[in-house]
This record gives sequence, C-alpha cells and structure tokens, in this order.
Amino acid sequence: MHLRLEVLKITTLRLYLISLLLVTCNLKAAEFTLSHAAAQVVPIRISENADQQVQRAAQDLSTYLEKFFGKPFPIQSSKGSEGIILGTTQEFPDYAPSLKLEGLGAKEGYLIRSNKKGVLLIGNSPLGAQNAVWDFLHHIGYRHFFPGAKWEIIPHLHNVKLNIDEVSQPSYATRKISIGYGMWPDRAKLYQEWLEHNREQSGFSLDSGHAYEGIYKRNKAEFEKHPEYLSEGGKFIVANEALRGLVVQDILNRLEKNSTVDSISVEPSDGGGWPKESSLGSVSNQAVTLANQVAAAVREKYPGKKIGMYAYNQHSPPPSILVDKDVIVSVATGFISGGVSVEALMDGWHKQGATVGARDYLGVISWSHDLPGRSKASDPEGIAKKIAEYYQLGARYYTAESNDSWVPDGLGFYVVSRCLWNVQESKNVPAIKDDFLSKAFGSAKPAMQRFYGLIDGASGPLLSDNLLAGMYRALADAYTQTKDAAVTARIDDFVAYTHFIELYNNYTNSDTKNRQSTFEALVAYGEKIRPLGVVHTLALYRDTPVRDKAIKFTLNDVKKFASGPLTASELQGFVSEGVAKYKLLAFKPKSFSQNLVPLVLNQKNNSGDMTVSIRQNANIFYTYCEKPGEEITFVVKGGQIYNGKYGPVKIELFPLNQPYGESVAKIEVPADKVEHEVKVKTEYAGLQRLEIKDGGDATSIRWPSSRTLAITSGQESHSFLFGYYTMYFYVPKNTTQVGGYASNPAGKMITANGKEIFAFSSMKGPGFFDVPVPLGEDGKVWKLEHCGGAIFMMTTPAYLSPSPDSLLIPEEVLKNEKKDSKSFSKK
Repeated sequence: MHLRLEVLKITTLRLYLISLLLVTCNLKAAEFTLSHAAAQVVPIRISENADQQVQRAAQDLSTYLEKFFGKPFPIQSSKGSEGIILGTTQEFPDYAPSLKLEGLGAKEGYLIRSNKKGVLLIGNSPLGAQNAVWDFLHHIGYRHFFPGAKWEIIPHLHNVKLNIDEVSQPSYATRKISIGYGMWPDRAKLYQEWLEHNREQSGFSLDSGHAYEGIYKRNKAEFEKHPEYLSEGGKFIVANEALRGLVVQDILNRLEKNSTVDSISVEPSDGGGWPKESSLGSVSNQAVTLANQVAAAVREKYPGKKIGMYAYNQHSPPPSILVDKDVIVSVATGFISGGVSVEALMDGWHKQGATVGARDYLGVISWSHDLPGRSKASDPEGIAKKIAEYYQLGARYYTAESNDSWVPDGLGFYVVSRCLWNVQESKNVPAIKDDFLSKAFGSAKPAMQRFYGLIDGASGPLLSDNLLAGMYRALADAYTQTKDAAVTARIDDFVAYTHFIELYNNYTNSDTKNRQSTFEALVAYGEKIRPLGVVHTLALYRDTPVRDKAIKFTLNDVKKFASGPLTASELQGFVSEGVAKYKLLAFKPKSFSQNLVPLVLNQKNNSGDMTVSIRQNANIFYTYCEKPGEEITFVVKGGQIYNGKYGPVKIELFPLNQPYGESVAKIEVPADKVEHEVKVKTEYAGLQRLEIKDGGDATSIRWPSSRTLAITSGQESHSFLFGYYTMYFYVPKNTTQVGGYASNPAGKMITANGKEIFAFSSMKGPGFFDVPVPLGEDGKVWKLEHCGGAIFMMTTPAYLSPSPDSLLIPEEVLKNEKKDSKSFSKK
C-alpha cells in the first residue's frame, strides 16, 4: 500500500522507568527534516571498521529510504556529523554516554536521536544497531505485518520532520517463536526476515529444550556400564551422585567445544518414567538438583553462562528446594500437572529463587488445525494480556511454539512482537489492530474488520455454514471497497484461507469411504497455497496421517500433486460460490438472565442418583437451596483418564447471595478413580454455583435426584460433558424455534410428547441447528437423547439437567409461564 504523507511530524520521548526497560537521554533532540528533494543528500555514515551486521543494516536502511523518498541515500565509511550515523557504541564511543543500559537485553538496546544535522542510530551491539534501523523505519510509516513482500507497507514520502529522542531495550531478553513441525525452506527465509524487521532476533539465546536424550547418546557406553543411572522408565536417577557427575562433565565438554553460547539446557526428556521413589523428593526436586549442580560447575569455569529448563509435565510444580540463580526456568503454559494455574506456578518458582521465563503455545496444529479462533494467537488482546501478566510475575524470557498460519494467527504474532519488546504495548492492542487494518487494507478496512471479528479467538467462532457465510460475505464486500492492487492481493490470501477451511470441513466430516479422497483434495489445494503461508501445510501433512488412520499419506506423496498459484478467476469463484452456497443463521439468538430458580417447586423426586461425566478442567453447575444451612451432598470420582496426573479435583461453592461473591467451601478430592462423598454446607439460601476443576482429566459426578441441578450449556459459558449423555432442557412459552450449535452430530432431540423431532446425525458435521417448535410443545421440557460433544442452546435457556424434575430456569421465564405442573412434561 502506498501512503502519500506531505508532512509527518514525529515527536517521541519515552520516559519509562528502568524497570520497564526504557531510559531517558541526557541531551535534548532537535528537529531534522528528511526530504524527497534531490538537492538534499543524506548519507548513511558507518565506521570504517563497521561490523558486517551493521553494514547489512546500513544497506537495508539505504534501500528502504530510497523506496520511501524516491532518491538515493548513499552509504559512506567516513567520519562526519551530518546525515544518518549508524553503528555501535564501540564504533562511535562518543555516543556511549547516552546509551547506558543495564539488565537483561541491554546489549541489543539502541539510541535513536534526531539533531539539526541528521539522525543517530546507535546500538549497544551490531544487533542493537540493526534494531535501531527497523524501529526508525517503523517511526516513519514502514510496517512488515506478515512474512513476504506482499505484507510490507512502503510509504511514499515527501517531507518528514523528525523530532525523536529514544533509548530502548526489550522487556523480554529472549523473544523466540518457533514453528512446530518445521517450515518449507522458502517460507523459513521469509520468516527470518519478518523476525529481523520486527526486532524478534534476540540478543540472548535461551536453550531449554529436552536434553536428557542427547546426554545419553553422547555417553551411551557409560550408561550401558551403569544401568543404575536410569530408572525403569528411562529417566535419570538424579539421586545417584555419579550420574550427576557424568552430566556435569558432559555439559562442560560441550561448552569447551562451543563457549560462545549464552545458555545450555538440562531439561529432562519428555514424558514420564521417573523413579517411583527418590531420596531427593518430588520430580521437580530431582530435576532442580541436577540443574543446580550443573549451574555451579559451569559458573566456576564459564561465568555468566545460564542453565535452561522447563517447568513442565511432572516437574511443573515448584520444588521445595531453592533454585540456583543461574538456572532459568521457563514455565510451560500447557502440558502441566498439579491442577494449578500457570500464574501460580510462575509465582511459586520465582519464590524459590528461579529466574523465570514463559514457555508458551501460540499455536499447536493438533489443537487448532489452523481453524478460526482455535489458537491462542488468534486472540491478540488475550495473548497481550498474558504477556503483561507473565512480566509482572517476573518472567523475562519468552519462548513459544506456533504454526506458519498467518491468516488466523498473523495479527496475533504481530501484536506479540510489539509486546515482547515493550510490555507497555499490551495496553495499546486496539490501536495496533486499527493501525494494521488501516495500513494493510485501506478503504477495505470496514469489511476486513468484520472478517477479523468473525475469526477472533475471543469471540469463540464455531465452525459452521454460518461462519463460512459471514467470512465469504465480508470478503466479497472487501473486494468492492478497494481498487488498490496491493490491497486486493492481501484480500486474496484471506479468500485462499477461507476456501481451505471449506475443504478441511469436507475432509473432517467425510465418512471412511471418502476419507482418503477428501484429504488428497485438501493436500492438492494445500500445494497451491503453500507459498502464501495462510495455513501451516507442512504441519498438516505431517500431523494428520498420524492421527487419522483412515488415510495413507507421507511427505513423499506431495510430489504427485501439481502445484501452481491460484488465479484471480479462481479466487473470485470461491467467493461468489461461497456467498451462494452458505447461508446466515435463520434464527436470532436470545439472552436470558443467570437468576435461576427451580422449574418444579418443592419437588421430592427420589428415583435415584443422576450421574454426570465432565472433563476439560473448569465446569460450572448450579443448584438451589430453599433455606439457609442446607447441606449439599454428592459423590465425585476423578482421574478417569489420567489417574491423578493433573492433581486432585478442586471444588468451590459460591452462593450468589454471598455479599462479596466469595466462596464458602473449598474441597479437594483425590483423582484416583475412587468414589468420594462430598458434603458442602451453605448458610445462604437461593442459587448456588459450584465450580469443579480437574486440570483437564475426566470426572464423574453422582448427584441426588432430589436436588436441583443446572449444567451450563451456552456459547459464553458451558460445561464439557464427557461421553454420550441424555439431558433435559426447557422450551419457554411462545418459543418458535429451538436453535443452537452442536459440535458432534450424534443423538436425537425429543419433544415433550416423546416424539423425535430432530436427529443430530442428519447434520453433515459440527454446525448450527434450527428446529421449529410444534403447536402446543412450547412451555414444556424437551430431551436431548444419547448426544455427544457440546450442544449450545441459543434460543432457549442454556441450562441442562439429567432429570426433568431437577431443572433450573431463569426466574423471568418462570414468571411468564403458567404454574400448572401438568404443562411440564417429564418425558
């Protein structure tokens, strides 16, 4: 996109505290004007002994400024005070006093200062000088939103008045986003350029990957001589002093061969297999004991080097022993045990003396499949908030796994790059998003803003015909809103992505007979769009056959699929066909209050207990107490899948009439596949909210049929029911449509008179359903029979119960209903 800026005046003076990793300058800046006039010659001055990285940065600066202003900016290896002076404090020591930085990330910090004769771009290192170049270009309008030249914003400038005085260094010393399953070579090169242009090439390289396997291979002969070094499961027996000595020597040997590294990992191998008992205590204690001993030995011979490891899997809980000051512990935000939050883990490790980092998962292909809204990166504001929270908890290193999928996740990646450099940017995400939409799409911004609203992870997009209908309609409008070829090319990428979602939907919902052919159609299309990076095709090809045994495919099979770029007519065809094929919702969702009351007052049903199976960590149940002091009794059996791996089942009771919104009971139940009776007492009458967390395992709840029970089942709040279930829901009077979303096309919907009115199996896959309410069947209880997955009720109260007598419904609904109990069917 070309921007014509007659005058751009930049006045930037950031006066942040050193704790925010920005400092002030001693000298005042003065205004300098960059002009397109040929008469003004502005040289880029570098030292005669300039580092190669500085020379390359100078060439980049010259190239881009020429694009911006339409005239040369010559590079000169000569002394002088006029023009743009680019280099390091070592090359230009006179400017070192203005760049006194301390702490992590200081060596990649830089100074940008305008004066009457030009601009200073001085780094504490060659990488700092490189960062200064790209930040300076950002100041005058350049953006590189996604990898590739298509996503570079090149402004066309005439006169730019500069008044800049900024010293900057990163909030996070390590800012590393790795692409899971690797990248195609051409994509990897573009990605490296994007990282450089967005200051994501860290000055500190943190090594914290799994290391035990490598140590074993390098010392295989010794391990074979000493089987006592390994547990039955293959883990190091850290309590063995000789084993620890072997590991220390291995690490020292590696550093002797390569002493330039910043850090070296002693992270345990993946999975379990730890000894059942250890004199050192917990698994975390074992991992830390080894890391501490390695850190002490390395510090003696190679001071300043750091030891990396994760808080992950069985060693995610904080240890009971102190952590060496030179051990960096990156707390994983997934695959953690103990049933506690990431924030609690980070705080716990920090209190034990660990230097803390965050090991994040912005995107994992087996979780997201590159579908709209499924990854953490698809929620830019949410991930920015997390980055700020981790920083407040002491994290100064950030590593993440993600996908090469830039339509669903790219805006999130860009926001992450801004926040990792300056954590204060987490407060500016709406402005960053607006800047992106304005510069990338120009006059098509309204339609593309609508598109992003549909796929934003915060909105919880549901894969369905309705979602595809909205996406295609937004893209059709975007094409009509611009005549700019560069903008149209960017919209093309979003069309290519949307058609991929169509094909992926066809594949996942195909039967066994058509599974292979629909997957091959997906691969054939994937080869066409591979260079665009709109989805992570390499990960798709590698991951899917492992998880879907109905298909046969290897990377070698890619060769038989012809590739070639999509044509304009194909793209336009996708849009026109999509608009015609996919329809928007035929019903309007309704909202109801959370002020629930029993549907059947004073019911005394004693037909036996009701069993509900839940999973996926947090679930919310409601029950109702008619008088203060009631005791709520039920039976819990946790650890149904992982047998306690994620810690105990945690239960809290929140009476809604408690004036401060506090819980009145906190109970932990062992996740040991054994039934445990739970009793909680409340002094408050009325509605009670039960929060049940099992850390991601599965839990069975046996609930008395004599007590009310409402299980949340709406898009905004829903419990995760496990396995197949039969549940009841209420259809208020005058309801004409029962509409909602089903993630699994299984089971039936039964009306109050016992007749099947809808079979979820008639759906081609996950999607919305719209069921007309027959005459006389409103104001009654209906049934969901032998259903699976999530069902979101969107036109009726979003609460389910295993018994019709146990239902809770919004009070305003009950007030509008007839109180005749005969109108409530129990079928």
